Amino acid sequence: MDTEGHFYRSPSVKPIVLMDRLGGGDTWNGGFYYGLLTAGCNQDGLEKGILVGDAATRIKQALMFDLPVISKGEVQDLMKADVMGGGKRVVR
Repeated sequence: MDTEGHFYRSPSVKPIVLMDRLGGGDTWNGGFYYGLLTAGCNQDGLEKGILVGDAATRIKQALMFDLPVISKGEVQDLMKADVMGGGKRVVR
């Protein structure tokens, strides 16, 4: 929610095969802050942060163990697949 009371959320819930839940929140927060830092603390930044956070945590939770070694390209590819209606599976 922003300071004007607008509520932002993920456009859709995407299913994943959960391998390890640890670190998912930290990864989401990292993606969210990346969106804010690169697009600004405005509507665009909030929307980008949510999308990047969602993609990053879906990749992280499809990995085993608590070390999310995720590249920017992997997150971008997953976000593109989401927009284009790609497969539901996280590809690594």
